[in-house]
Amino acid sequence: FDTWVMTAIALATPPEQTTATIVRNSELLRLARIVRLTRICRMAKLVRLFPELQILIKAMLAAFRSVFFTLVLLALSHYVVAIAYCVTLSETQVGVASFSSVT
Repeated sequence: FDTWVMTAIALATPPEQTTATIVRNSELLRLARIVRLTRICRMAKLVRLFPELQILIKAMLAAFRSVFFTLVLLALSHYVVAIAYCVTLSETQVGVASFSSVT
């Protein structure tokens, strides 16, 4: 993530800008990373204090795999139906009017 942010900053800054400004920008990013890390540590403490929250997080992580594959199957079925729809309507008047750019 941070590599992409640094690349975006390098592309966004004009070339005539001094390197000191770019260094200051990267120092701000480091500070933001440290703040984000402290928030994560506070969240870890909170999870340890509430075992119910820990159970909920573990359950969500366990369900994530099933949800992911369900979404993949749903996207695949939409793709197959779209192809069948285009093939079926390819020679009809509706197909020529609506899907002339689809090959």
